[in-house]
Amino acid sequence: MTTDTLPVPLNFRISAGLKRIIGRDLIVSDFVAVFELVKNSFDAHAEHVLIMFEDDCIWVIDDGKGMSYQDLLEKWLFVAYSAKRDGTEDNDYRGGKHSSGAFAGNKGVGRFSCDRLGAQLQIQSRADSAGRVEILNVDWSRFESDDKDEFVDIDVTHSFAGDFELPKDAGLPGRGTALRISGLHEPWDRTKLLDLKAHLTKLINPFDGLDSAFTVFIRCDVEKSNDEELTPALENIDEADIASINRKVVNGPIQNFIFNDLAAKTTLIDVRFSADGSALLTDLIDRGKLIYSVSEPNPYQRLEEGKFSCRLFYLNMSAKQTFSRRMGIPVVQFGSVFLFRNGFRVFPVGNEGDDTFGIDRRKQQGFSRYLGTRDLIGRIDVHGDETLFREASSRDQGLVETPASIEMKDCFWEKCLKRLEKYVVGVTWQDKLDKDRSDASGLESAPARARIIEVVSDLVNGNDITLLDYSQDLIDILSDKVEQFEESLSDLKLFARATGDTSLEKRIVRAERRYQELKEAEARAREIAEAERVAREQAEAKARAAEEAKGKAEKELEEERKRTLFLTSVSSLDVETVTNLHHQVVICSVDIHELIEAQIEKINAGGKIDRDTLFSFLEQMRLKNQQVLAIARMATKANFRMDSDVINDDLAAYMSQYAKNIASVAHDRIAIEVQDPPKSFVRDFKPIEIAIVIDNIISNARKAKSPKVRITFDWPSAKTMTIIFTDFGKGLDARFTDPSRIFEKGVSTTDGSGLGLYHVKQLIDGMGGQILYRAPAHRGAEFEITFPQS
Repeated sequence: MTTDTLPVPLNFRISAGLKRIIGRDLIVSDFVAVFELVKNSFDAHAEHVLIMFEDDCIWVIDDGKGMSYQDLLEKWLFVAYSAKRDGTEDNDYRGGKHSSGAFAGNKGVGRFSCDRLGAQLQIQSRADSAGRVEILNVDWSRFESDDKDEFVDIDVTHSFAGDFELPKDAGLPGRGTALRISGLHEPWDRTKLLDLKAHLTKLINPFDGLDSAFTVFIRCDVEKSNDEELTPALENIDEADIASINRKVVNGPIQNFIFNDLAAKTTLIDVRFSADGSALLTDLIDRGKLIYSVSEPNPYQRLEEGKFSCRLFYLNMSAKQTFSRRMGIPVVQFGSVFLFRNGFRVFPVGNEGDDTFGIDRRKQQGFSRYLGTRDLIGRIDVHGDETLFREASSRDQGLVETPASIEMKDCFWEKCLKRLEKYVVGVTWQDKLDKDRSDASGLESAPARARIIEVVSDLVNGNDITLLDYSQDLIDILSDKVEQFEESLSDLKLFARATGDTSLEKRIVRAERRYQELKEAEARAREIAEAERVAREQAEAKARAAEEAKGKAEKELEEERKRTLFLTSVSSLDVETVTNLHHQVVICSVDIHELIEAQIEKINAGGKIDRDTLFSFLEQMRLKNQQVLAIARMATKANFRMDSDVINDDLAAYMSQYAKNIASVAHDRIAIEVQDPPKSFVRDFKPIEIAIVIDNIISNARKAKSPKVRITFDWPSAKTMTIIFTDFGKGLDARFTDPSRIFEKGVSTTDGSGLGLYHVKQLIDGMGGQILYRAPAHRGAEFEITFPQS
């Protein structure tokens, strides 16, 4: 293409309609507009911000560095220019820049938030306490008369004064900025004011406190009388509920929710960088108990620059109820995982219904395998300018995707969410009663400790992960009666090697040796019992043939179908029942024999038996003897199948009938009052183990000089049953300041071995249940056992 003239330079013209595009059309809500103004006060190094509502105007007054005439002319009136972005914002400020070198806002359009709120704006600002107050008046409606008007041709007026002109008792800052926005576009009633307060609470970090030197106050004189009707109640309520009341009061400071109070009732993962940024540090804490603390090389170089940190909390049912009581709203309405950039919220990340990180989309793939936003609450913190983390211009669309934001999401997923999820799903979700616990007591059971050992061992045996600290009382040798014993030993071996814990390695060797002896004894016992069973079955086959010839088989089968768990007549025993009881006695007896023989052989060979091994041997012998005793008692009263260790039947009926028909006879020096269970509770259980539990508790009550034991049943939920044993003896000794210690091995409440209640707890833990000591109102003791549905 050819031209006959030289190119002529042309210029863009700017319509007055630009104000609407970067004002009300860009700032999508009144709340976001207020947030932008608060951010500007923070960036101006203010310590106090007052947001005041009058009849038809809003005041935003801060004590920041203020603006001079040159600032107004060269910065505030320069549309879309941001001195924060080009690094010149604080060049003339004595206080220097923020320690992070970053600002809460830097688009250069936050000033148009005022247009979103009202038609007129007056700015009063002073940069020097001794200087004059610069005044700027802007009538936004003048920009809306005709879009053909040029933006730069519409005047704003400037004047100055010797001092600020502010509402009464608003405070007179020596320097700072006061905005008066009038001609409000929307009314601000009490409901909207309370919503603003709730949103500001989450804007300024609801977890640890953004900066103790930065406070925001809301003042609305017309609402003071309504507030005063609520404030007297603050003197008469529990401190934990004050936050709930404060949410209903308009006037006053924006108070951050103190999340540390709730942290003791939640499972928390805390991820952050080391001081030099070379390592990523992770702590996992469950209801106040440190589970592990690890360090690993930092794979996220951009996040090191962006000072990434994350505190993520899992809330079980108990923690959610505590949260709702203290905050006055359900957790789901408060929000989930919030994102903070340079100390301020990035919207809408964390709002109810927001799934920026795809947490809920993933949970839909497996509700029993993954956590969702309803289970989580927490915060991610990043710092940096727009080259690292850039907010969308609309101010409610989160962050624009950048290499740093991609690293942030990956770090959140891999180092925060998945690790917390592996612990929660793998440890606490496996305990059906844990959802209602507000403390870490459930972690002390052997099955829970086995699961914790597995999770921590998997983590520390990964590449380049260094274990800094861990819960030594949880990550330790389990009882050899726990089903997960072998697996936990295998995990502990790897764990001990990874941590260099020689003491743990030695204890593993001793525990493995004792366990191997027990396994060998049990194997030999079962071989002998099996041989007897085969011979017995052959004899029984002949007997049955003879009985069938006499026409008795049909009658016996009919009787079998009508059996209950227990009958009171000895004559009700049939050949099969006696045979099966005999089979169990043989197993236990041969087992005891083999255990004794193993120890005798060790002594004869000159081997030494240390205290731990001897105590473990006696403990095993005691438990086996209790099993024989339970079988012997059942042999005169019981009439139920014993051809397997585990049966699926009505546990409530079994416990009630055992206590009435067997325990009451065996423990003849104490009366036993048993409630008839109002309904059934069918699950898997081992009859002999339940018998040992009942016998031990009743025996303890008898030793405590109780004249009777009362046994009652309750159903706290459709899938849990609670059995309460109440005695009226001498009660718990005053030396037991911590009642949970009575379940420890070797700790006796009477003059016994200190193994009775220990065995009881071990057996109940193995069924996924829990036992708690309760101090009754009367003299005596009370034990509460809770079982979940299997």
